[in-house]
Amino acid sequence: MKVSEATLKRSKVASTGKIKYTSKLEGSFTYNSTQQKFKIKFQHVPDTDSTSSGATGEGLVQMWQDGVSATDGNCGSDPYDVVTSVAYKNTSDNLSFRAVKAKFANSMTKNEFFDSTGEVVGTSSADNSSAGWCADFNVVRANIDKNGFGKVGYAWQAGKSDGYTRTFNIKTVYNSADNQTGNAFFGFNPHPDNGSYRSTNIDRMICNWAGPGNNHTGVAKIQRQKLSYASTANVWKSIQDNITFAPTTSCDFDNSSYSTTTFGGSGASITSNLESISNYLSKYGSQPTKPSPTLE
Repeated sequence: MKVSEATLKRSKVASTGKIKYTSKLEGSFTYNSTQQKFKIKFQHVPDTDSTSSGATGEGLVQMWQDGVSATDGNCGSDPYDVVTSVAYKNTSDNLSFRAVKAKFANSMTKNEFFDSTGEVVGTSSADNSSAGWCADFNVVRANIDKNGFGKVGYAWQAGKSDGYTRTFNIKTVYNSADNQTGNAFFGFNPHPDNGSYRSTNIDRMICNWAGPGNNHTGVAKIQRQKLSYASTANVWKSIQDNITFAPTTSCDFDNSSYSTTTFGGSGASITSNLESISNYLSKYGSQPTKPSPTLE
C-alpha cells in the first residue's frame, strides 16, 4: 500500500464555536495484480478541545475504494466502487453510530457517493438509474453503553432491485452482576428506497423468498432467540428460540393431503413457532437513535 497524500487540519465549526480536526489519506494498493485507489476522510469535533479521537464528541468517517478488480451483476459488467460512512457521537457513558456501506458503479464520482449530511446516499440505482448504490447495501445502527450493553440493528440488501432488506436486531440488558439478558430478532424490512432508508426496523417475516409460489408479502411474525449471559464461559447463550418455519408463504405446512414423505423425513406437518411482530415491538422498543454531527 502506498500513501500519496496525507493532511491534518484544525479548524472551527462556525455555528458552535467548537474545534474540528480533519484528517485525510489518499493512496493505492495492489490486489490480485491490480492497482486500486482509496481515500479516507475523518472529521472529529471533541466536546472540549482535544487531539485525542477517543475524547467525547461527534464526527464522521468517509471511505471509498475506487475501481475494485471484480464485477457484481447488480452493478453491471464494469468494476465497482465500495463506499462507507460512519456518523457517531461518543459521550462519557454511551456510543451511538450509524454505519452505511454499499457498492456503486465505477463511473460515479465522490460527489454522488454522499448526501448533504456526508453519509452514503440513500437512493439505489433501481430508483434513479443515473445515481445511487447498485449492490451490497449494509447499514448498522447502534446505541451502546460503556459496559457494552444496548441495542444494535443491522440490515442488508443484496441487489438494488430486491424488495426488502434482511434485518437483524439485538438488545442486551445488564440487570445485575449475575443476570444479564437479551433478545435477538430476525426478519425483513422494506426496500430502503421506499421511505425507510437506513432503517433497521423489522416489519415482517418472509418464509418463502424464492421457492415455488413465493411472494414477499410475508406474515406479521418474526424469528426470536431469548439470550442469557453465561459468566463462567464468557458467552451469550440461547435459552429459548422461536425460529421454526416451513418454506411456504404462510410459514406453515399441512401435509395431511399428501401421500408421500416431505419435510422432516417423516411426512410431518410443520407449524411455525415464530413470534408476533407485536412481541418484537414490545421487547425491543424503538430503533437505535442516529447521531447527526454538526460539522459544516
